[in-house]
Amino acid sequence: MAEWRLVEREGKLYLMYSDTLSSEPKLYRNFWLMGRRFPTFGENPLPPEGYPVRDCRNGIFEALVNPITRHRLRLTLAGDRRCDMTEEEPVPAPKTRQPTRWRSGFWEKFTKKDGWLAV
Repeated sequence: MAEWRLVEREGKLYLMYSDTLSSEPKLYRNFWLMGRRFPTFGENPLPPEGYPVRDCRNGIFEALVNPITRHRLRLTLAGDRRCDMTEEEPVPAPKTRQPTRWRSGFWEKFTKKDGWLAV
């Protein structure tokens, strides 16, 4: 469930990394302020909010909009990987009649036929 996405907070563009804990049902989101954009072929608008990006290392991230267009972005402080903001929220248990448990970052339910299954 770990992923990188572009989001807008307080009128600024941030890179968000979200992941769940394997030991307890909590979702963590860390935010880093994005700095300048690398030039690409032509001046295209930035990808929409929530767009997935990939880590190219050294504080550089890339959003592949389509097979031809890509955007390369850099963190404001590329060498400093401390996040600017952190959010935490509980992951609610699914609504089911069977017993559930949190295991390895996912909810599971117990069935008599198959045992524990991911929900």
